[in-house]
Amino acid sequence: MINYFLKHKFDAIFHLASLFIAEHDSNQIDDLLKSNIIFGTHILEAMKYGNVKNMVNIGTYWQHYKNEEYNPVCLYAASKEAFEKIIEFYIQVENIKVITLKLYDIYGINDKRKK
Repeated sequence: MINYFLKHKFDAIFHLASLFIAEHDSNQIDDLLKSNIIFGTHILEAMKYGNVKNMVNIGTYWQHYKNEEYNPVCLYAASKEAFEKIIEFYIQVENIKVITLKLYDIYGINDKRKK
């Protein structure tokens, strides 16, 4: 990913990739962490080398059950919060500017809910 960021110039990164699992099984933990923490950290590291200073990140209202500052409903929500803590490192050390938008609902190709 670093090589890609070195070859291409970006003004900003919109990080929307995520794995949502409302009620995880123990065999899904690695996939949750890879998708919601590790992948995003690789993006931030590539931004550092590619000198990209702006990111829009996506969080979830599930990080704020009962409207609390932090009260995760599920491991997915906890992983989104953990990534925000990693983002803070890059903000402090690499002067990256990040805004995290908290979505209240999502939709994907395999979403069977009627909308």
